Amino acid sequence: MKPVFVFFLAVMTGACVSKSIYYAFEENGQYGYKDKKGATVIPAQFDYAITEEMAGDIAFVTKGKDILAIDRNGRVLLTCYNYDNGPDPLEEGLFRFVEKDKIGFANSKGAIVIPAQFSFVRPFKDGMAAFYENFTTEKKGEYTLMKGGQWGFINKKGEIVIPAAYDEAGDFEDGQVSVFKNRTEIVLDKKGRPVKK
Repeated sequence: MKPVFVFFLAVMTGACVSKSIYYAFEENGQYGYKDKKGATVIPAQFDYAITEEMAGDIAFVTKGKDILAIDRNGRVLLTCYNYDNGPDPLEEGLFRFVEKDKIGFANSKGAIVIPAQFSFVRPFKDGMAAFYENFTTEKKGEYTLMKGGQWGFINKKGEIVIPAAYDEAGDFEDGQVSVFKNRTEIVLDKKGRPVKK
C-alpha cells in the first residue's frame, strides 16, 4: 500500500471554487488525473499522486525520487524540497523547491518567487527565512548532518538583510531572533541590529 500524505491541500494548491476538481487515478502502476465525468485530463505518467484531489492550480506527484509540482495540464513546474517524505509545506504563502542543488521559493500557484540560490534555507517565519552557507555535510544513515557553516537571513524578496555571520540561528518571532556567535547569544531585530535587553 502506498503511504498516505496529509496536507492542507486547499491552501497548498490554491483551491478556488471556479476551478473544476481533478481526481487522481491509477493505471498500470502509474498515476494521473481525471475530471468528475471520468475523462482523463492528465495521463497516468507519475509514480504516485500525493495530491488526491486537484482543486487549485497545482498538484504534487512523485517521479523516481523527486517530488514534483505539476500544473493542470500535467506540465512539471518544479521539483519540491523534500520535507519529511512529502512536499515542503506552505509557510507564509511560500514553499521551497530545488534546482541544481540550490533551494528557492515558489508560491501556491507554483510560480517562482525567489530563484534557487541557497545551499540551505529554512521556511519563512515572521517574514524572514534563515539561510545557511559555507557548511560541510556528513551522512549518518538516512540523515545528512550539516556542520561548520554560518547563518544569515533573507526577506520575502530574496534579499539578504542579515549576512551569514552566525554559528546558530533561531526563527524570527515578533520582529526578533536569537542567534549565537562564539557561543554568545545575541538578539537581533529585522535589520540585524542587536536588541538591548
